[in-house]
Amino acid sequence: MSAADSNSHQMPERMTDRIPRIQLIDTLRGLALIAMASYHFTWDLEYFGYVDPGTATSGFFRIYARCIASTFLFLAGVSLVLAHGRGIRWAAFRKRLYMVAAPHY
Repeated sequence: MSAADSNSHQMPERMTDRIPRIQLIDTLRGLALIAMASYHFTWDLEYFGYVDPGTATSGFFRIYARCIASTFLFLAGVSLVLAHGRGIRWAAFRKRLYMVAAPHY
């Protein structure tokens, strides 16, 4: 077996070295972030009295907020499947959970 053959079976150091990113998922994440920022801007306008009370929590904005939350949960599920494939890599999962959930002082 040559050196080239033995190197072809090694695991890549990072997942991005092996699997290309899916641009559609990244685009949807970006749109979801913009949508969330726009909803929270409306909430801030209400809080500071620039729009009528209840604007951010009723009518269109109530549906808008639920669509944004649903989109985030859906994309999180898709991303989890893409990141872990057929089985969860628990060490990587715990590391990311810690990065998100642990207090950072």
